[in-house]
This record gives sequence, C-alpha cells and structure tokens, in this order.
Amino acid sequence: MKNLFKLKTARLFLPLIIAFFSAKTSYATHGLGSDIVAQCIGPNQYKLILTVYRDCNGTSLNNNQDIDYFSACAGLSGSIPATKLSVTNITQVCPTGQSSCNGGTGTFGVEKHIFEATINLPASVTCDVRFSWSLCCRNLALTNIANPNSENVYTETIIDNSVAPCNNSPE
Repeated sequence: MKNLFKLKTARLFLPLIIAFFSAKTSYATHGLGSDIVAQCIGPNQYKLILTVYRDCNGTSLNNNQDIDYFSACAGLSGSIPATKLSVTNITQVCPTGQSSCNGGTGTFGVEKHIFEATINLPASVTCDVRFSWSLCCRNLALTNIANPNSENVYTETIIDNSVAPCNNSPE
C-alpha cells in the first residue's frame, strides 16, 4: 500500500519538478546597438545624443535613459537623464512587406530611438570626461556573440574638456 502511495505521489510531483528545472530565465533582449555623441555647445557645456537601435519584437524602451558620466582626474561622477526626441522605424522590407514595429504583422522590425540631454561641467574639470550608457541584454538574433542575452549593450565616448574652446566626440 505504501509503495502504491509513493508511486502516485511521484506521478503527481514529477511533472512539477521537470517544469521547475526546465524553466527559462527571461531577458529584455531588445537591444541591438547604440551610439553616443557629445557635442560642445559652449565652454564646459555639452549636448549628449544617445541613439539606441531596438528590436520591435522585444520590450519597449523608457522615454528617459540615464547617461552616466565619469572623470577620474576631477573626481566627478553621476548620471543625467536623456529625454526621447524621436522614434523611427528603420526596417528594410520589400515593397509588399511589413515590419513588426507599431503593430505590424512582419517577422522582423528595428526602431531607431534618439535621446538627448545637456550637461554643464564644472569649470574645474580640465581633463577627460567619459559618457556612457548600457542596457541589459543584447538581442538573441546576434550571431557573432556567444550567449548574447548574457551581455549588456554598452557604448561610451570620451571628451577632453581641457581643449579650448571645447572638444567634440567623433561621429
């Protein structure tokens, strides 16, 4: 009788145990790539432009993204919110095709999101300043990275704030 009870209990819990151990971790794998530019608009003042490329089949991006800044020689660090300026569907499809963006029925879709912020650095910052942004996790469609969903999308640019009148990052 005890063996029959053990067998019935095992049949009941075995599917639950299998389901538990085969569960997958979900990631926000919508990040395809990014770029950040620092444009000098005056002494110690920079316009930061963040461009993010998003897979439309992934989760959406917030309307604000934080851009981090760091200067080791000036002991300066923090973050500044960048506001979304635009979203553009940049998917290349055949004339009769659709992208998956904006509720489309296509299989693929890519959006270009542009964010902007302005930062005023203290006049005492007369050295390099690093601006960076990151997002977890990279898109699973990337084939040149092993386990892309375990890697962040990361981009940075460095300006030399000692250059007069001011320095721009490359575009």
